[in-house]
This record gives sequence, C-alpha cells and structure tokens, in this order.
Amino acid sequence: GGEVAQVEQQVNARLPRLGSYHTSNLVVAWTGSDNRLQYPELDEVPASAVALRSLLELYAAAGKPAVVPRVRLHIEPSNGGAAIVREMNVTIGGTLARAVAEIPVSALPPGAYRFRAIVLEGDRETGPASTMVQIAGPGVPR
Repeated sequence: GGEVAQVEQQVNARLPRLGSYHTSNLVVAWTGSDNRLQYPELDEVPASAVALRSLLELYAAAGKPAVVPRVRLHIEPSNGGAAIVREMNVTIGGTLARAVAEIPVSALPPGAYRFRAIVLEGDRETGPASTMVQIAGPGVPR
C-alpha cells in the first residue's frame, strides 16, 4: 500500500480531415445574461441561456491554407422542422482558420438539435463536423 506508479503510453491522436484542413470537434457553448461563455454539461443548454456560440477550428493540412474556407452552420431540429442556416465568421491566423457563429437561444424552442458545420473550399463541400445539443425548456431545473 501507499505506492504510486506512473505509466507512460504513447497515444496517436488524429483530427478528422475535411478537404485541405484537419478540423477540431464542433463546439457549442452558451452565454447567459452575464455574457460569460459556458460549456453545457452533457450537451444540455439551460433555459437561462441567452445565446449559443458555435466554434470550429481548421488546421491547414499542407502548412498554409490553399483556399480560404467558408463554413456554413446548419442547426437542425430533431423533430424534423426546418433547419436554420448561418454563415460562420471565419478568421485566419497563420495555419489556423477559426469559424464562429452566434445565435440567440430565443430562435430555438426547447428540444434536441444537430449542429452541423459544412466546410466549403470555393464551391466544393468538403464535409461536415457535427454535434448534438439539447436546449432545456422553462422550469427545467439545472
């Protein structure tokens, strides 16, 4: 008893590749009335949230962006309703492109949504990154 051991093991992590870029996961965070960025627990956004902010990072696979990407965000209700589509604001710094979009929670009734970020190089879609988000209804304890 009382012994501490350390084990080191090399792990290879690979980011998904979409066209000329490797991508992070699509992250959806929320802000409340204090405008502080919060990350939902178990992907559930509380009823007190004011806005949702989506973030996708793209890393140029060849070292320098060959084509400046556009990223289109689709917010799809799981009940089959119409998707909300927004162009994400893309900024580039060196080999990193960061796509960000913000949407008011008031535009989304409570329920489950698939957030899909479609990366476009020119007019060519190179694939989506997606995540699920649950928006709590009023009166749901958090």
